[in-house]
This record gives sequence, C-alpha cells and structure tokens, in this order.
Amino acid sequence: MPRRVRRRCQCCQLGQTFADRADGVSRRSDTVCARCEFHRGPNDELQRAQDHEALVREQLDACRSWATRTEVEVKRRRDQVAAAYELVDRERQKQERAFDLIGRINDLHTVRPSGDCTCAKRGCQTASLVYQDWVQARVNV
Repeated sequence: MPRRVRRRCQCCQLGQTFADRADGVSRRSDTVCARCEFHRGPNDELQRAQDHEALVREQLDACRSWATRTEVEVKRRRDQVAAAYELVDRERQKQERAFDLIGRINDLHTVRPSGDCTCAKRGCQTASLVYQDWVQARVNV
C-alpha cells in the first residue's frame, strides 16, 4: 500500500493528500487532487472556478469552526483558572480567620509568671497549645 504524502494540488493550490509512488513514476493523479481531476479539460473553466470556490469555502468553514472551538476552550480554561484563584482566596481567608481566633484565645489564655493562666486554671491545656513556637510565630506576624 503506498504511503500518503501531503502536497499542493497543481490546479487549486490547496494542500491535499496524495499517494506516494514507490516506483518514482509521476502520474497526473499524483499532482492533481481528486476534486480537480474532473474539471481539468480546456473548456471547463466555469466548473473549475466553482469547484475551487467550494474547496475554499469548505476550508474557510473548517477554520471558522476551529476558531469557535478554540474560543470556547479558552473561555473554559479562563473560568477554571478564575475558580482556582477564588478557591485559594477562600482557603487563605479561612486560615486567617482561624489564626485570628487563635490570637484572641492567646490574649485570653496568657500564662502568668506564677504558672497559672489568666483563665484561673493552673496547667491550662489551651495555653499550652497556644504557646507552642509555631503557633506564636504565626499569630505574632
């Protein structure tokens, strides 16, 4: 089976797929596409023009549909990126609210030099959690 190659048709000048001949012998069908084969006579100028117009219109329609599909895909991807940014922003806000809450708890549960907490409990577990180094580093930013 001959392999297929892409060349320009000598009649319509559009890119077409042709069979590549292994024997190297060039035939008319190797240089003219199947649609142009039927209007190659000397008196078929009108038919040739109509066929070429139809070919160009088909390719134009294909380009327009590709452009439309591409625009839809771009819009979909932009919406995905916007949704991702919104999700990141919501999660950041949740984290900030959580650390604000820990900051308020930090203010309510301060360990005094005597070892008891401002909530009047000795060995307050809340104060021991809030006064871990990583929490204090984040709360005091």
